[in-house]
Amino acid sequence: SRQWLAQAEERLAELEPPPVEPPPRLRPGEPVGVGDAVWVAGLGATGEVIALEGDEAEVQVGRFRVRARLDELEKVAGEWRPTPDIQQPRITIRHPSPGLELSLRGWRVEEALERLEKYLNDAYLAGLPFVRIVHGKGTGALRRAVRERLNGHPLVAEWRPGEEGEGGNGVTVVKLVPR
Repeated sequence: SRQWLAQAEERLAELEPPPVEPPPRLRPGEPVGVGDAVWVAGLGATGEVIALEGDEAEVQVGRFRVRARLDELEKVAGEWRPTPDIQQPRITIRHPSPGLELSLRGWRVEEALERLEKYLNDAYLAGLPFVRIVHGKGTGALRRAVRERLNGHPLVAEWRPGEEGEGGNGVTVVKLVPR
């Protein structure tokens, strides 16, 4: 588990954006005015001065407006490009598939419904489009309970009894809502 933690930390470190270097042509000490391109050292980003008020400036940095003291800004000489918006790394968590079929044969109704609920959640998170619930034919009590639970369930788009080649009335085929 320590090895797993170390590997996870390495992967996260790889996702961090590289440090932003200041533009090559700064003009330290030069007065800053509205419309000037500036380096905001505290943010590690370039932006455009859009307002001055006393010893502070309002700077447009990407999609954000920030206030900074004038002594924290350095004018950028020549052409400049604003720092692109920082892209947050996308981390996709893949959920393991619970399989396309859940067998509830032999389970009591209460326990079967608990297993059904967990299975539907897992199947939805895994992105399965449909699943088969095998409840058997028996007395019909389990089939009725399963189908009642599926009616109006937030993860269920629709359900139908199994066809003859799928197990007939001993199976319920469930179409899940898209993720």
